[in-house]
Amino acid sequence: MEQGGRMTSSLRQLQDHFFDRILAGRGDALAQEVVGTERVPVEVRLAIYTEGYRLRLIDALEDMYPALHTLVGDDAWDALTNQYISITPSHHFSIRYYGGSLANFLRDTAPYSEQPCIHEMAQFEWMLRDVFDARDADSVTLASVAEAGIVEWGDVKFTLHPTVRFLELSWNVPGLWKAIEQQGDPIAPVESDHVITWMLWRSDLTTYFRALDPIETRFYTGLDKQTFGELCEDLAQHTGEQSATLAAGFLRKAFDDGLIAALQIDHCPDRGSN
Repeated sequence: MEQGGRMTSSLRQLQDHFFDRILAGRGDALAQEVVGTERVPVEVRLAIYTEGYRLRLIDALEDMYPALHTLVGDDAWDALTNQYISITPSHHFSIRYYGGSLANFLRDTAPYSEQPCIHEMAQFEWMLRDVFDARDADSVTLASVAEAGIVEWGDVKFTLHPTVRFLELSWNVPGLWKAIEQQGDPIAPVESDHVITWMLWRSDLTTYFRALDPIETRFYTGLDKQTFGELCEDLAQHTGEQSATLAAGFLRKAFDDGLIAALQIDHCPDRGSN
């Protein structure tokens, strides 16, 4: 239908034309729906929305990945974010989730795929945000455990706090992140000769992270999958007679760090969780 010399469309068609312009740069159909003036031509009006969309996404990525930005430098960051935005439109109603696939983009896209350190930095920064935003829950304390009077520790199972995450890294990304965050002396990216597991969690609105050695990794990653007795048996295969002492120390540290949200005893379900 034509009105006043211009084409008019249904609301749905108009929305489709608008998204084509914003997301894909195809603006001919939308241009037919917009009235321009001598002072503000049609293309200028359309550019306000197109550029505004991109700038908002760039701002969001900057907020999510400040250390990555510093690590790659301003010029590379501009190219990186513009390329990512061009092939990755925002599909979620909340912009908070927009940068979730940036690490995969860096891993799979040249020339960034030739720099695995920046892929790992993106993974680390995204997980820091994920930990901070994760669902909250109370943590079990040693005091509450003592009050429960647990005797058969071998049958106890644990539930990890919902903020706990594990991430395998080959580069000194946490050290790089910390130096950038604290505006300290810059350090060089260094690749380890083996993969290191990092544990991240939140306590009292503060996000923490620390590296785990291989024995700690076996314990903490199994904490919500095995009973304490099974954990001790598993450690015994790798540490010998000192496994019980190690496991007890690791468990105390887990309580101190607020990593445990609940516990229960397998053979006595009526005792519930604490």
